Amino acid sequence: MNDSRLIIIGNGFDLSHNLNTKYQSFKKFLYNKSSKDETFFVPEQIEDPYGENFYDESELCNFLFNILDEANRQQYGKGNSEWSHFEDSLGSLDFTGFLHSYSDIMKNYKNEWYGEHENEDTTCDARNAFIELRREMYEWIKSASLHKKCSPQKEFQKLLTPRTTVLNFNYSYTIEKIYNFKNVIHIHGNIYNKDSIIIGHQKKSTIEETDLIFPGAFGISEINEFFTKNTDEIIKKNEKYFHSLSKINSVYVYGFSFAAVDIPYISKIISETSNQTRWFLDANSIERENILKYAEILHKNNCKNISVWNNLI
Repeated sequence: MNDSRLIIIGNGFDLSHNLNTKYQSFKKFLYNKSSKDETFFVPEQIEDPYGENFYDESELCNFLFNILDEANRQQYGKGNSEWSHFEDSLGSLDFTGFLHSYSDIMKNYKNEWYGEHENEDTTCDARNAFIELRREMYEWIKSASLHKKCSPQKEFQKLLTPRTTVLNFNYSYTIEKIYNFKNVIHIHGNIYNKDSIIIGHQKKSTIEETDLIFPGAFGISEINEFFTKNTDEIIKKNEKYFHSLSKINSVYVYGFSFAAVDIPYISKIISETSNQTRWFLDANSIERENILKYAEILHKNNCKNISVWNNLI
């Protein structure tokens, strides 16, 4: 069959190829590098003799580990390990324990500007520390991508024809290395360019409300903005690619978790392809138990032609 197809791959694809890319693994990565101190603080940069700023790595990782773990635990419970939930938790970071409130300032400081300036310094330090999160993730993903030798999955390999294109939501080069397949778009960046890596959530900043209670907390909005995934902008930047999908006959989904923040990409693909385009949800990946939920998401986005495929037959 002369089929023009799109394959959408997510973290489940890497997991099925023996990469330990669960959020639990990143959590362990940070913890192992941290000072393992439950009493944590916002780290400050240190200046070396040459005027360059750097962090004490154990202090930095201890801060990142604890505040991320707290946000994830408060929102999703202790057992969560999905990547989509990790990104969502970036929109629920709580810095209030490090800040002075208006009432605190009025009770304890003769000069109200003192507490506000302390808040400004603290949130700026937190912002700078969280900018390092992308570097830590880059190092973790790169180490996870040094995987053991893994054989190609034969049924999946059959899908990789000259008329196939892959939309990759992973940062790794698993498909390029194992299958020697090159027609791949890394929509959120890749491990060969750490500055290209995009992580984030879709929540709006609440700085206006925060600043009413914690004056000087301007850095919080900058952290929120840094980790807000602007899918509209990303789609616009890749408009030519999405438009090229108009002649796609089939879409195969492998290990993609249909996180809310990524649904705009799915809506865009559906709008660019024909009503006759068939969508196939993977029945054997780590996401197989969620097939009905994913089918419902596709239905809500005006996709009706949905089937299931088994890549391990």
